[in-house]
Amino acid sequence: MSEENKIKALKFLQEHERAVISTISDGGELESAFVFYFADDAFNLYFMTKRQTRKCTNVQANGKISFVVVDEPNMRTLQGTGEASEVVDSESNQEIFSKLIRVIARNVKDWPPPISKLGESDAVFIRIKPHWLRMADFSNTGDPTDNENCFEQII
Repeated sequence: MSEENKIKALKFLQEHERAVISTISDGGELESAFVFYFADDAFNLYFMTKRQTRKCTNVQANGKISFVVVDEPNMRTLQGTGEASEVVDSESNQEIFSKLIRVIARNVKDWPPPISKLGESDAVFIRIKPHWLRMADFSNTGDPTDNENCFEQII
């Protein structure tokens, strides 16, 4: 992993704001969900959900999580796995909430965002600390069957 690739991956994460996450239920079932997120400079991703959602229940029972961020027009992805946990510090939660409101406002134009349906006690802030990250750029290979040269290990 080069420092240049690491910088490129962080920029990718911070320029995008939508991801699909996958968690594991108590019964061992994989469950996926779409989330709005933001990323800090340490590659941590943050999102908000309701306490009663499957993703929240799953994170509390088993913090293992995977995610993918897609840049469809440029045929690039960033895939990751890591540990998810609830952020319980109220000062941190205020900062996370403020950043997520801006993310959602940029992305949701014509319908009320899910955040508008959250009561104060229902909101849960989740941090994903990645243990493994890999970027894929499918636009540079020139050969659609050449999957070997499109992946870059980040973490």
